[in-house]
This record gives sequence, C-alpha cells and structure tokens, in this order.
Amino acid sequence: FFLTITDSRALFFGPRHATATTAAAVAAGTQPVEVGRHGIARLIAGYPGRARPVPRAADDTAVILQKALNTNGPRTVELTHGDLFSTQAVTACGLLQLGPDDVVMACLPLFEGFGIMCGLMPAVCAGANLVLMPKFDARAALKEIAAQRVTVFEGEPAMYMAMLDAADRYSLDCSSLRVCIVVGEPLPTDVLRRFENRFGCVVLDQYGVAETPAAFG
Repeated sequence: FFLTITDSRALFFGPRHATATTAAAVAAGTQPVEVGRHGIARLIAGYPGRARPVPRAADDTAVILQKALNTNGPRTVELTHGDLFSTQAVTACGLLQLGPDDVVMACLPLFEGFGIMCGLMPAVCAGANLVLMPKFDARAALKEIAAQRVTVFEGEPAMYMAMLDAADRYSLDCSSLRVCIVVGEPLPTDVLRRFENRFGCVVLDQYGVAETPAAFG
C-alpha cells in the first residue's frame, strides 16, 4: 500500500524479512534494493556523484510519513523541505540551543516526524553527538545518559515515568541533563515536576501529532 500510493521507484531495505519485502516491492512495481553490512557502497562504486546538491524548493515534498491505522485505513502525511528545515532550525537554535558539545539521546522512531525534526536533523545541523537506542529500557537509558554525559533527552511520557522509577532503584549520575522533550501525549504535570526536580533539567511538553511539525509549551 505505502509503496503504491507514494509511487516509489526503489525500496532500500535490510536483510530482515527480505523475502516478504522483496515480494511486496515487486507487487507494487518498485525496484527492491537490499542493503548489506557495508551499506550502499557496492551500489555506488564507480558512480561519479554530483558536485553540488540537487536544487529543491521549500514547498517540494521531502518525506511521506505513514500515520497510525484507523477505521478508514492507513493515512499519510507529506512534509516539505521547508517544514523540515524550519522545524529543525527552531528546535536546534530556539528550544534546545544545541551546540557541538551537546549529546542528544533520541528515543524516538526516526521514521516519524518528531524523530526526524527534533532528534536527527537538529543534532546533525548543530554538529552535536546523537545517541540512539534500538529498544528503550529505562535502566539502560539512564546508564547511557550517565556514561555518554547526555545533555538532551527526547522520549514519550511512559519513558519518563519508567526513568523516574528506575532512578529510585539505581544510583547513576545523570546531572549532565539540561533539557528534555516529551512527545506523543502530554506528560502529567506532577510527573513533569518530579522529573525536573529529580534530574535538575527543564522538560518541554509538545502539542501535536508525531508525524507533523510540533509546538512546545
């Protein structure tokens, strides 16, 4: 469905579920391209590349994200290059004031708008370090924050509640945290205040849906 409605010409995928993925791509008339351990190095070997980036207008579509399933079937959201640029700029420069010395821990899917515009792009554009976890675990997250001296954390409300609980059971130095972002649903006020007091940081609560640019309070 997703390949068909986006009129995709090629699908890049990893080895997991390769057979099913290839079958789906062929059925949609899309070229399947499996990415191996060395990424796409083999595919671009000998390709001269381009001297300059391909021009794109601010209102050109940059990504098409799939929203959660509902009674009417899958829905999609198109974000433009202007959406991505303006939101990451506000996040990096205004909200988070990111710099090269920052370490951002983004426990948000990179296939959603928040993961892209609040985690990946601001960190890359600011030259900050980005810490990723394949699967969230509260104790493991706190250990990473302490070990990597994470300054910015981004996650969903349940993650904050779990981290508060874990912090009471494990003694870890998370004093490097200075600002956090909550996405998905509003974090209960009492939990937000407890988190700020426990970790000595500021927590920004977002308003909006995961696939689109957000506003923070």
